[in-house]
Formats: sequence, C-alpha cells, structure tokens
Amino acid sequence: MSLNHDGPRIATTSAAHAWSPNVAGVHQDPYVQTEDSAIETKTAVSSRFWPGGFSGPASEDLVLVSCDRISFYVHSTVILAASSNSFADLIRSTRLAVASRNVEHDVVNVRETSSVLNIILHSIYNLSCAPYAPTNGDLITAVDTFPRYGFSVHTHVAPSTAFFQVLLSRVHTDPLEFYALAGHHDLYALASCASAHLLGLKVGSIPVEVVERMGPVYLNRLLSLHQTRLDALKAILAGPPAPHSLTYGCDEESQASLARAWSLVAAYLIWEMRPQLTPISLELTLGQLARNIRCPLCKTSFDARLAGVMTAWGFVQQSI
Repeated sequence: MSLNHDGPRIATTSAAHAWSPNVAGVHQDPYVQTEDSAIETKTAVSSRFWPGGFSGPASEDLVLVSCDRISFYVHSTVILAASSNSFADLIRSTRLAVASRNVEHDVVNVRETSSVLNIILHSIYNLSCAPYAPTNGDLITAVDTFPRYGFSVHTHVAPSTAFFQVLLSRVHTDPLEFYALAGHHDLYALASCASAHLLGLKVGSIPVEVVERMGPVYLNRLLSLHQTRLDALKAILAGPPAPHSLTYGCDEESQASLARAWSLVAAYLIWEMRPQLTPISLELTLGQLARNIRCPLCKTSFDARLAGVMTAWGFVQQSI
C-alpha cells in the first residue's frame, strides 16, 4: 500500500466550512457529519487521520475513537502490521462483532485521549507529530502505551524515526523524566541524549519512584558517567605549569608560588564543581591565576598548561 505522507488535508462538510487543526490535531467545531452508521451522528474527526487523508489504492477501513470522542480514520493493514496482538485484540473482536453487518468502517473505542492517540498513530505511520505541539506528558504516555497495543517501542522510537526526533527536541526541557522513560524501555540512544543534560544533577536527590522507573542498569550508567568525569577532572588538573630555568626576575620561590596557587584552584574545582563543569567555566576559573603572573616565561608555561587542560576536558565523555 502506497501512502502519501504529505501534510494534513483539511476536511470540509460544505463550501462554507473550512477547519484548521488545533494543537491536539482535531477539528472541534463544527463536527464532521458522518454517514457511517457505526459512528455517532456527530463526531469530531482528526485533522490528519480523516477519511481520504491518505492517497493510495487502499482507503481507510478502521476508525479508532478516543475517550474524548475524536475519530481517527486509519488503515487496518498498517495497524495490524505494526501490532503483535491485533491492537490488544480490539480489531479482531470488533471484526467478529460486525461480520454480519454491512458497514463501511470497523469502529474501535480506545481508552487513550485524542492527544495521546494522535501521537501513537503518527508514530505508527512514521509521521512527525511536532506540528501539534504535544506535551511532554503525552509523549511519555504514548511511549508507555505502545506495549499495550502490541507496538514495539524499539521499532517506533528508533533514532531513524520521526518520533525519536520529536522526543530528542524535548529532552532538554525535562531530561530526568526522559532519561527515566528511556531506562524503563531500554532506549539507549534516547538515554544517552538525556544524560548529557544531567551532568549537574545531584544523583542523591532523584526521587525514589524515578529511580525505580529507570532501573538499576541506567541508574548505574548515570552514576558512572558522573564519576568518570570527576576522575578525569582530577587527572587533568594534576600537576602545575612546568617550571623554567631560574632567571634574575623569577627565582625558585616565585615559581613555587605559582604551583601552590594552581594546586589551590584545582582543589577548589574538584571539590566545588560538578560533572557539568563547562570548558568556559574551567578556563575562567583557572585564568584568574594569570593576573598575578609577572614573569613572561611563567606566563608562557601557564598558557600552555591551560590550553592542555582545555583540550583534555573537551574530550572527556559527556553522555552515557
């Protein structure tokens, strides 16, 4: 079956009516006047999944109705091909019930809201739901709902999918929740992206329910990331700028003073800073030492040491 995945078409009941989709992706008023006897006389219809919304040899033969009474016209072949349990056996049961009736569409009522169902169906058709501005909560609920209907989370939230890109665009807004979601479903690519935004997190402050949701494997990976960065910072800062030969204006004590100052700042960084320490913060903190350096040779040695620190810190692992 060839499906046209161009942008949503706008359904009309007459020349006088033209609707635009709201953020949930549905028409709210007026309602679509449907002639399908299996559906209520007046039903709001999805602005993407409406009768004739896809071009191709096969027409929509299944209507999914959300708990808030929004109808989504879809292809049963697409849904069944993606589902391992006949859409929680709802499609099989519905077809048995209407086998003796002459109706154009099978109708299945689902417990999800139109916002969540809209996300799920966009994922199954590999379309982006971004234009409908779904909430983070609805995105997370949609992923959690996949297994109920026999949809593979790993398949439909793979990095190559449109849905993954939507999730990726939201990770920075609530990285802990998305990391817990990824851990719960073993979505390593999503967890890796989320972990890069959790470098400043105090792991001990994570709520117990979130820890349980992400599971021990992903909790350990996050802990290991933090420890790896802290250990790397200690190693990178170990050792002051290299000394130079004694000169008339810079004796051994002057160079020892610079070494002590470096050690004090390094200790501060290791003690106070978190794994999220940015290269800019690192450079600004260490760079303050340069204000008191009067010897040109010490300044050259200091600049070389600082450049080495910046380069090394930039290569340290930033995600799981």
